[in-house]
Amino acid sequence: MKVLVLTTFELDEYVFEALRAGASGFLVKHTQPAELVRAVREVAAGEALLSPGVTRRLIAEFIARPQRPSMVPPQWVR
Repeated sequence: MKVLVLTTFELDEYVFEALRAGASGFLVKHTQPAELVRAVREVAAGEALLSPGVTRRLIAEFIARPQRPSMVPPQWVR
């Protein structure tokens, strides 16, 4: 089963919990009807989809995290 969350609450905690619970998409209530139909089709086809505002915040959250050491050594080390 594929899950696409449609909510009025665009809180990061809700997004993260929905994704952890297995949701494939997260959209806010003000999504245009045509975009909602497209999202349902994409999620049903196995794709993942987030509303643009959620995507921006998710990227910002990822970038703000401290960089972890790479498991692959740089080419110049070889």
